[in-house]
Amino acid sequence: MDTRYAPPTAAVADVGVPSAAPQSVRRACKLIIASTLLGLANIVFVPDEVLRLTRSEPVLAGMLVGAAIMIGVTAWLVVKIYRGRNWARWTMLLFAALNSVLTAFHFPELVIQSPVEAALALGICALDMAASWLLFFSDRARQHFANRRAV
Repeated sequence: MDTRYAPPTAAVADVGVPSAAPQSVRRACKLIIASTLLGLANIVFVPDEVLRLTRSEPVLAGMLVGAAIMIGVTAWLVVKIYRGRNWARWTMLLFAALNSVLTAFHFPELVIQSPVEAALALGICALDMAASWLLFFSDRARQHFANRRAV
């Protein structure tokens, strides 16, 4: 009997549907989103600083494009973190560390110029640190990212 056109006899299974992210990862994603919103508030609710910097339309357009890119990249990374992509977790940690270093560098002059902006910057750093802690030191989060390392 000719079996060239017979269906395969090997067991075939669909790749398992990824389970929902653990609560610590969901909380970290929410903290990252809150940090991004505070960053936008830092631009919107400090009008004297923004007005001083945006005396021309091209500068204002550049700030808006930069904010849109920041929101897009952050949203994309949050989705990837939720789905368990380890590289996204490390990328977000790198961004949070860079933000903390830059904030620490400019913080003394920021407190003098605009205490509201300084408070927002501290809030952003605190949210980023809390999100990083949840992503890297929670047992369930580590397991969530370890299960998808090869993907």
